[in-house]
Amino acid sequence: AEAGSDPRIRHVYGRSLLGAGRFLAAAEVLETLEKDETDSRPSCMESWLRAGETQRARRVMGKLLKADAESAEGMYLSGYLAELEGDYDTAYEAFDRALEMSPGHPKALFRKAYCTDLDGNEDEAVAVYEELRAQRPTWTNALVNLGVLYEDRGEYSKAIECYEQIIAVDPNHRRARRFLGDAKASLNMYYDEDLERTEDRRAQILKIPISDFELSVRSRN
Repeated sequence: AEAGSDPRIRHVYGRSLLGAGRFLAAAEVLETLEKDETDSRPSCMESWLRAGETQRARRVMGKLLKADAESAEGMYLSGYLAELEGDYDTAYEAFDRALEMSPGHPKALFRKAYCTDLDGNEDEAVAVYEELRAQRPTWTNALVNLGVLYEDRGEYSKAIECYEQIIAVDPNHRRARRFLGDAKASLNMYYDEDLERTEDRRAQILKIPISDFELSVRSRN
């Protein structure tokens, strides 16, 4: 912030604000660079989107260079805009297009998984989140969402694995630590019918008197 007004410096500053979650501040910085740094436009559009300012994001989208608009990043941004505007069919098409152009595109995967979960397609959402989970660096937000999905499905051990993976890279992640405690508590309270039936059968076997078995005296002793 104190390094001067050089467009390249301001571009890095805006990207840093975006990464820190200060979306409005990032958009305002990046928007001033449109004439000097056209590379800032995708980041500017994403900042407005993350801030929920769809109209401003659409205005920036109209200024994207053709190469940017038709790139995997451009497809992801257009899909994100469609998602926020409630046009989910267009959003899915854009995310899939981004993934065709750049397999494993992390932001497109995340938005697709998020939308799929909202649509109630839990199995598909889990599959997409798992694909994102395998990537490095670790996407903590994806792991939080995946852990919550596993908890909803009663798969507490898998949820615990997600939260522990987050804490391994970010020991002070408050949500992960809180959710981990809840998942462990739920695991202890979870009633497994199959396990209970197995225990009942074992208990019945152990209650059979030794005299009921045809054993020799030595074996019985």
